[in-house]
Amino acid sequence: MKNPQLARTAVQKARAHQTTTSQKRRKEEPPITPGKTEVTLRSEPYVPKIGRTQKLVGPWLGPFSVSAGPDKHDNYRFNLHPIMQSIHSWIHRSHLRINLRPDLKAFPGLPEPSFKEPVTMGASEQEE
Repeated sequence: MKNPQLARTAVQKARAHQTTTSQKRRKEEPPITPGKTEVTLRSEPYVPKIGRTQKLVGPWLGPFSVSAGPDKHDNYRFNLHPIMQSIHSWIHRSHLRINLRPDLKAFPGLPEPSFKEPVTMGASEQEE
């Protein structure tokens, strides 16, 4: 039989190696500042709550401005559109991505991008 002390030492070495490897790969995320930072929200968990299908919505919702946060669980609060009122207003950091606008001064030859205007539908209008 193998020596149990030797097996424990091998497990400890493997865990230490795994920890150092994962810490080398970890990146520090840029801070999210309430009132200044715009973020996009991962749409996958929230699409059924707003009554749409994933194919029509896309992978990200937003941009949204952060109104409060982080709390002790790293959640942030948003003022969501009335269509999205069924979504809880406190959302965890893992579902967010900072919305970056292109820097037009860095690349002066590029044409200015046109951003899509949000589509609003009244009660009398039909979706096309």
